[in-house]
Amino acid sequence: MSDAVPSTSALESVGKGSRLVEVAIDAAGGGGARTYTYHVPEALADLRAGEAVLVPFGRRQALAVVLGDASEAPAGGTKGVLERVRADGPLLASLSLALARWIGDHYLAPPALTLRAMLPPGFLERLELMAERRPGAHAAAPDDLPPADADLLDQLAERPRPIRDLVSAEGRAGTLRRLRALEARGLVDLDWTLAAAVAAPRYVRWIRLTADGRAAADGLSRGERP
Repeated sequence: MSDAVPSTSALESVGKGSRLVEVAIDAAGGGGARTYTYHVPEALADLRAGEAVLVPFGRRQALAVVLGDASEAPAGGTKGVLERVRADGPLLASLSLALARWIGDHYLAPPALTLRAMLPPGFLERLELMAERRPGAHAAAPDDLPPADADLLDQLAERPRPIRDLVSAEGRAGTLRRLRALEARGLVDLDWTLAAAVAAPRYVRWIRLTADGRAAADGLSRGERP
């Protein structure tokens, strides 16, 4: 089966000779209490520290943040990073990552919890699978497309949209299968994306001295009584 768990020997051979990275996985409980090592596929060779990625974690995929390069693979071998999550560059700068490491080491804090505290509230919950009609190619839908596929392309004509916002009679699973097929034909791009977190307005009260207040302050500095 294609989704079977690889054997230990297979895992060792997969990561051999590849670049290794250390990641913090955004998981509750013990999963987020330590870091993990994954190897980087050739397609993601330019992956940088601070970027968000999707990685295999147990029987599911998990969101993770790259902390930096790893020196060696664990004894059981490594699995590969699945794909980059688009977020307009790294989530945290190198100095912030170093601070996160120091906090974790000094206070024995879980890496996932430390990184969450350094990001905007709710930011990591904004993970969306976005569909975008590929620009420059196939201005009109090909004639051999089924009506359901053509309708999906029409919905994507103006702008990229989250998968959950697309209207389809087949449900999310059926819609995703159609979009994957359209991606294979070069008609759409599918990318996991972290949308900007929504924050409420921040109101700040400023205090400023009036002219009389400045005069009183100057007098006090000279030893005068107001």
